[in-house]
Amino acid sequence: MKFKIHDIPVQVFLGVPHEERATKQEILVSLTFKFDTQKAEQSDDIKDTIDYFQIYQFVQQFPAETSFCLLEHFHAKLGQSLKKTFPDIKKWEIRVQKFPFEAGSVSLSS
Repeated sequence: MKFKIHDIPVQVFLGVPHEERATKQEILVSLTFKFDTQKAEQSDDIKDTIDYFQIYQFVQQFPAETSFCLLEHFHAKLGQSLKKTFPDIKKWEIRVQKFPFEAGSVSLSS
């Protein structure tokens, strides 16, 4: 089954100039992943599936006090951490969106 978690707000120190990294800014993270839910479909038990609320919380807490210059680096490190923390999920699609302009945004996905 395919799961999608859209627009998780994440507070992160992010930006190339030091001034931009001086305070946290909000970015949005969206995830898509597949997980075999056959057992959960029969049991109706959370232990037989993936707890997507745990994933949501993990993403929000991921950057903690870490600082990132590039959105690309944040994206890569988040992907590595998700794979390590949730090894039962084999394929992640991750989209991160930043709002550096007065109107508009930039996003990366893989």
